[in-house]
Amino acid sequence: MAEKVRFFLEQTVPELQDLERKHLFDKKEITMIMRKRTDFEHRITSRGVKPYDFLKYVKFEKNLEKLRKKRFNRLKTFIDTKASISDWSINRRILFIFKRSINRFPNENQLWSEYIKFCKKNGSVKVIYKAYTNLLQLQPRNINAWLSAAKFEFEYNANAKGARNLLQRSLRFNSESLDLWLNYAKFELNYISKLLSRRKILNLITEKQQLEQLQLEKERKLIENKRKNVLDNDEDQNDLDSNTDIIKFLPDGEDIKTSLNNLPEIDVNVLGNPENNPALKEIIYVNILSII
Repeated sequence: MAEKVRFFLEQTVPELQDLERKHLFDKKEITMIMRKRTDFEHRITSRGVKPYDFLKYVKFEKNLEKLRKKRFNRLKTFIDTKASISDWSINRRILFIFKRSINRFPNENQLWSEYIKFCKKNGSVKVIYKAYTNLLQLQPRNINAWLSAAKFEFEYNANAKGARNLLQRSLRFNSESLDLWLNYAKFELNYISKLLSRRKILNLITEKQQLEQLQLEKERKLIENKRKNVLDNDEDQNDLDSNTDIIKFLPDGEDIKTSLNNLPEIDVNVLGNPENNPALKEIIYVNILSII
């Protein structure tokens, strides 16, 4: 047991040295941190360990990380801000403590809840998936775990298909659970409402509305074709009537001959001679032809 504690503590030495190098903690504070970690390590590796001991250890590490961030933000103009091991080592250590806690107490829901909550807060998506997978394998009758996993899949990852698969799998293990059935129905209704809202925002139409629109379009085209045919028939009839009127008003050949015969005789002497009528002079026609 002592060797295991020493092994875990030796792994924290590089990060503590980095904290001291950046002047975020002095030697006295580093010694106190090492002493507290040693105490917690002995406590969680003992036989009488309880889930509360792991949570207390995690709380200490969280407070340490908060203090590190505050000092870093306050002193970042005077210290080395280049990324180093101390920037992520504490969060990684917290995850390691949670993993050890759930391995020791796999049926303790509070540990699982705090573990998943911490992963969500830090955006550790891969760790969350792995945690939910292990939790559902160990506790397939835990309804809250199934609902939490489906909610994470639907709301955080926007994966409706994955959430539906989780809920359907949960119903295979817990088919008598009324709460699961109600939440499954609620999920489907919520999914439909989101689809309708999305269609409304994007000005999309449903399949039924699309079929109705196509039917209306066909009917409109039929009406237009009928109207066009009626107009064409009316125009043909009007053309026929106008041609009939023209033919009706045109005189016959006999009428033309009769009208020509009834014309009076022309008196050529009325035109005069070239001397008193310039229109009869030849020079006028020559000038016209030269212009043309």
